[in-house]
Amino acid sequence: MGGSQRILTNLSWSAGEQIVRLGLGFIVSLTLARYLGPEQFGTYSFLQSTVAMTSTLLPLAADQIVQRRLITQPDCAASTVGAAFALRIAGFVLASLAACLIVGFVKSENPYAFAFSAIAVIALACQSFDLIVVWFASQLKMRDIFWARTPPFFLISGVRGLMVANAVSFYTIVWTIAADAAVTALGLLVAFKSFNKLSPFVRFSLAEAKALLFESWPVFASLVMAGIYYRLDALMISWLVGDAELGIYGVAAKISELWNFLPAVVLGTITPLLIKARSDAVANYTAMLGQTYAGMGIAGLVISLIMSLFSTPICILLFGSQYQASGAVLAIHAWSTVPVFLVLVSNCSLIIEGRTKIVMLRMLAGLAANFTLNAVLIPKFGAVGAAMANVLAYSVAAVSLLAFRGSRGHVAFAVHSFAPASLRHLAQTSLQYLRRRW
Repeated sequence: MGGSQRILTNLSWSAGEQIVRLGLGFIVSLTLARYLGPEQFGTYSFLQSTVAMTSTLLPLAADQIVQRRLITQPDCAASTVGAAFALRIAGFVLASLAACLIVGFVKSENPYAFAFSAIAVIALACQSFDLIVVWFASQLKMRDIFWARTPPFFLISGVRGLMVANAVSFYTIVWTIAADAAVTALGLLVAFKSFNKLSPFVRFSLAEAKALLFESWPVFASLVMAGIYYRLDALMISWLVGDAELGIYGVAAKISELWNFLPAVVLGTITPLLIKARSDAVANYTAMLGQTYAGMGIAGLVISLIMSLFSTPICILLFGSQYQASGAVLAIHAWSTVPVFLVLVSNCSLIIEGRTKIVMLRMLAGLAANFTLNAVLIPKFGAVGAAMANVLAYSVAAVSLLAFRGSRGHVAFAVHSFAPASLRHLAQTSLQYLRRRW
């Protein structure tokens, strides 16, 4: 019960942060979309997507590997954190170059292309400090993460609201992307400094850096491919059919992806418990993993069905009639929620099991499918084509585990999560827990 209490407490803090950030962030996005209109909101979405895509180059030492070392080798925490941060500095150089190349290629004719590149570089530099989040998560101190990141987010959200109220220019608003990353980094540094003396706690070790890099490269490659995979549609829409169409797609994607906080919260909280369960008793690990698959699979199915049925009224109600076309996009894009949830769970468990190369190969398959489908469908169907490509590509990534002997069991877990027996067991377990608590 003590362990359950700790899980529930950390899950509550993590869920609270995600709900606040997603809820308030969605309101801010809604306000900006209405104020800017489809074309300028499309440009804003392009810049956000560029930063999100290239930020996957930052953690040359994959966060999951760092977290696993912090949990299993706590005596080496200082050298692990120091080596991971040094690798993030190298990753920042790569990410900055990639961001500048993307902006320069897609927005070569935009007079503000240099400013867009500068915004991306500043945001990436500040996101390097997200390593602090990994350390707090490894210690199950989600409350510290909440108080480090939530107040800065409220501040920037308020600034954006004031900018819209005072009708400032679009090219002033986009600088808040860099400001958001900067104040968040400051909050994390203050939280980490208050918990530890920075100097003695962080120690660089070349041997540790090499070990982390060697162990992380398959996961790192997978995360880079996942980042490209996740944001490729936005960049290709901007490049092939323009920012106005990207604005239509961006609204639908924000509504659809609003629910991705669920696997992020659940996996962020139970990953340390899964790691420990696997090292203590494989049967406990298997049971916990099965329950996670079942919960995420059913949640994804329910969310997809509701969003698809009410897609057009949702888009018009939230964003206005100028985004009516987003309804058709959302009706299709919503069905990516099921494979996304299952892919995230399987990636997490495969990394825990040390099957990092399978993760890399499955993301390569998904990325190849995503690029090919976007290249074929976007010129013909625009934003709707991108939504179709998104659903199909994630489905390819989900079922690609059948190609590898060591991961076929995860496909069975995913399929079994929709079985009536799994639904009944999940409901009974939830009711029993609620009775114990209340």
